[in-house]
Amino acid sequence: MKNRSAIILAGGDGKRFKETSKSSINKTLIKIGNKTILERIVNIAERVSDEVLIIVKDEDQKLSYKNSLFDGKSRKIKIYKDIDLSCEGPLRGIITGLKIANGEKVIILPCDIPYIKSNIVDSLFESVDDNNVSVPIWSNSCLESLIAVYKRSETLLISKLISNLNKNRAQDLIRASLDVKFISVENGFKDVDPKLKSFVNINRKEDLNKSKKALKGSSQIKDNLKINHNIEFKKLTNLYSLLKFGNNVFDKLLNLSQLFYDNELYFWAGSVYKKLSEFEKATKNQKKELLKKAANSFSKEGKSYRNNGILFLSAHSYLDEKYCWQKRGDKKKFNHARKKAEKDFIQMGWGHSEESNA
Repeated sequence: MKNRSAIILAGGDGKRFKETSKSSINKTLIKIGNKTILERIVNIAERVSDEVLIIVKDEDQKLSYKNSLFDGKSRKIKIYKDIDLSCEGPLRGIITGLKIANGEKVIILPCDIPYIKSNIVDSLFESVDDNNVSVPIWSNSCLESLIAVYKRSETLLISKLISNLNKNRAQDLIRASLDVKFISVENGFKDVDPKLKSFVNINRKEDLNKSKKALKGSSQIKDNLKINHNIEFKKLTNLYSLLKFGNNVFDKLLNLSQLFYDNELYFWAGSVYKKLSEFEKATKNQKKELLKKAANSFSKEGKSYRNNGILFLSAHSYLDEKYCWQKRGDKKKFNHARKKAEKDFIQMGWGHSEESNA
């Protein structure tokens, strides 16, 4: 086809659905019409990609999905158990899929979007030609960070790197990427999906009856937006090599983090400074200084995203800043960072629920 792979993350337990439906059945195996939720997503992915990789957490899930999907059919689907145990959350499944995928363009899909349309998946694949990542963004700046297309070779290294830096959320992968195209959901996809039902997630039983995705908060994003972080891929390769040696390369990592900061690569600067503060070699005073530098880096990252109207990412930058001030014991600056994050979440329509959304 076009050197495309689809990775479907299907390793979750679906706890919220089980609680609201009072059922023990995996939500991906719930039928809508005559097809399960997972089969609907797989059918769409098969139409517009060369291979479909379903990533699960254990052998029981693998067997369950295999029996459900194949049923004697020959399909371009492969089911894999997580092979990377060094991180948690969605990033584990993403790394597993990226290691296995053959396509250079890879779309990440969750297992609970049964109404996704093939035209939207195809459009996302096409949009990644001149950038490293393409991700849908709503007008209130909320990202569909688990419905995104990546270039595999660069993203595999970046995902391993951020895992080593204890950054395991899907939005961290967006923040770390070389350059990102944010595609307006309302302006980019309404022509093929007027109710934008493609983006409805089935998290609870009542979600099965949703006709469209509800949107709260004030409008920040009105059109597509591209952010280029101007980072040399060689610098990330160097960072990956250095992190393997830990305390033995403390000074080299310190110099590299300062280089990131000087080049306004604030996510990378903050993440490496924070990692260095955890090294045994760092003295108590050094740890405090490193946490201060990490906090200031994340603060600058947040300001940059806020200036571009991407409040979803600015809020998470400020949450990282908050964490660093907390670890440093600076209550005043901790509260200031917390208020910045809360302000962005409120403007997005998410209220004060920073912990559940972070």
